[in-house]
Amino acid sequence: MISEQQEAYLAEALARSKKKQDKTHPHVINIDDGRLMPNTPRLRILPNYRVYGGDINAALPERMKWLKSALRAHPKAIVNSKAEEDTFDVGTASVDDLIVFAVENFGASLNPKHPLKNLRAEVMRLAEVAEKQTEESLS
Repeated sequence: MISEQQEAYLAEALARSKKKQDKTHPHVINIDDGRLMPNTPRLRILPNYRVYGGDINAALPERMKWLKSALRAHPKAIVNSKAEEDTFDVGTASVDDLIVFAVENFGASLNPKHPLKNLRAEVMRLAEVAEKQTEESLS
């Protein structure tokens, strides 16, 4: 059991921590207009802000260019090797896994009668096309 004084101190410490600016990356950038704001926990969790690692004295066009390059990172990478857990490994996927992945991520249907090697190549081609479309839409 904690006393009222301890409870008040903890509440005050929590309030201070929500307003405290990150020292390593002091700014976040708004993805809509390139505006810089202090990197606090309350702003960092908002969906339209990203942690800014560029020059804080940069002009707006330079910040927007930095932002476009930062948004190219995809949450789920597609590789053809044994790698990290958050990636889809085309090299070890079965025919069923490849078919499901293609439908869920690209809306493409693959023929299950094709050889596994061809299905893997088709998924990699679909991933490249999707990446090019994403880059063009950010440009």
